[in-house]
Amino acid sequence: MCTLQSLGFWQPIRHGLSFGTTRPRYIRRMQPYSCWLGCIDGLGPHIVYYTLISNCIHIFCATQAKMMEREFYPGLAHSLRRLSASYDGYVTSVRFIVQSKEQLFVVGDTDGYIHVHDSMTMKRVKEFKAHGGWVTSFAVQPTQPFVLSASHDQQIKLWNWEKGWVCIRTFTGHSDWVRQVKFNPHDANTFASASWDGTVKIWRIFSPTHFTSLNCEDKLLRCFDYYPTGGDQQHYMVTGSYRGTARIWDMRTQTCIHEIKGLGQYCMVGVIDCHPDRPAVLITASKGDGVYLHDSRTYRCERMVNFGLGEVVCFAYIKATRSLAIGHKYGVAIVEIDRFSK
Repeated sequence: MCTLQSLGFWQPIRHGLSFGTTRPRYIRRMQPYSCWLGCIDGLGPHIVYYTLISNCIHIFCATQAKMMEREFYPGLAHSLRRLSASYDGYVTSVRFIVQSKEQLFVVGDTDGYIHVHDSMTMKRVKEFKAHGGWVTSFAVQPTQPFVLSASHDQQIKLWNWEKGWVCIRTFTGHSDWVRQVKFNPHDANTFASASWDGTVKIWRIFSPTHFTSLNCEDKLLRCFDYYPTGGDQQHYMVTGSYRGTARIWDMRTQTCIHEIKGLGQYCMVGVIDCHPDRPAVLITASKGDGVYLHDSRTYRCERMVNFGLGEVVCFAYIKATRSLAIGHKYGVAIVEIDRFSK
């Protein structure tokens, strides 16, 4: 059974925060048409997310119930280049850099730029042109000062943030938009990428060409995740497509071992290992439904949560607090996963 801790909600007011009681731990509600949450990431007790309509980046600390926000706008170099046109870009990806002493986070936009911010002050510390299309995803290498970026320009790039964000390597091989990149939790020198060309490709950071390509049968792949657990499951991967199907793959044989259908459009997937003595939780979400929590071994749905905040747009696991931050069209909810057992 999967249970969710019930601790209350938070809602921004003019001076401070008000608290009450409801199912999620925290929930920030937005008025209609004031928000379309675009992307989200979590680190420790903090989450960073971007709201499209207000064009703001927000950082919220769950333990202190504090929030910072900053309007997103292009830096000087970017602005000068576009003096002849109004800037209509927006954020497409965000990611904390856990290892950085400066407590940085990175932002990717629709014009191919990467913006580096100080998470304590929200100030931009660097901005540079990285890709020829949307920056769709980031992945942070856990042991070295490397960040991967993926883009609609069909490329993946590896950056060294300790050396002034120099590009170390460019990875090519996809024939359509690259939607997501992620490092392998069992081998930090390898990573995978999902693309609208219908493949997940596996790479080593030392080589510009992939060494494995998984044909996922369904075009328009949206996302994927590695299983973080050991045993046979360390070879498993789950993929999600825009057409509403999640598939679990055994990477040793490159075969699909299970399908979860009928999830709705824009299917999102993730696997979280929230307790050392309990099985991992397989999470699925889609545009028109809530978030579903599945047993990662049987794939049976154990719980569905829906907070009435409109379409689910994205989610992120906050490992330090064993919480799930769920971004919707009209708000953000944070739920603590306190137990998941058979």
